[in-house]
Amino acid sequence: MDIKFIDELKNKASKLNKTIILPESHDERVLKAAEKLAKEKIASIIILGDEDRILKDAKTLDVDLTSVRIIDQTKSDKLSDFTNIFYNLRKHKGITIEEARNTMQRDLFFAAMMIKENMADGSVAGSASATADVMRAGIVCVGMPEGFSFVSCFFLMVFPEINYCFADCAVVPVPD
Repeated sequence: MDIKFIDELKNKASKLNKTIILPESHDERVLKAAEKLAKEKIASIIILGDEDRILKDAKTLDVDLTSVRIIDQTKSDKLSDFTNIFYNLRKHKGITIEEARNTMQRDLFFAAMMIKENMADGSVAGSASATADVMRAGIVCVGMPEGFSFVSCFFLMVFPEINYCFADCAVVPVPD
């Protein structure tokens, strides 16, 4: 695995025409990544958060987000629908409609609900949020595939001289 591997992944991803949500818009790395992904046409990108703040931050960072869709989850026309869907998913746990609304205003949960409702193909998060929070939103909103009872994750670190694949570092920090 080397830099060519990353180029191959980018090439394959760009052919899939997927929509990816980047919910952590308060992290400048996310804004820079959104610009790069959109410019290289690797995926259609959606950023969640306050549009005025995002555009102000982008201007400060000299980041061009003209090819990126920005959705403020706290003002979205989908908030009411998502609130009702989430309430129905969690009412057996005693959640109130107000708690469901507050949860759906959170970026990670709104992103997960967009995936559940087929408005996006995936979400990339964890640069500014704990892995547990990212996974909780996905598991609660999207759920687990039939036949699976545990989660797993990995990330790649690619350097010119060596490459690493880290698996389950945050999910199972102390494996048996």
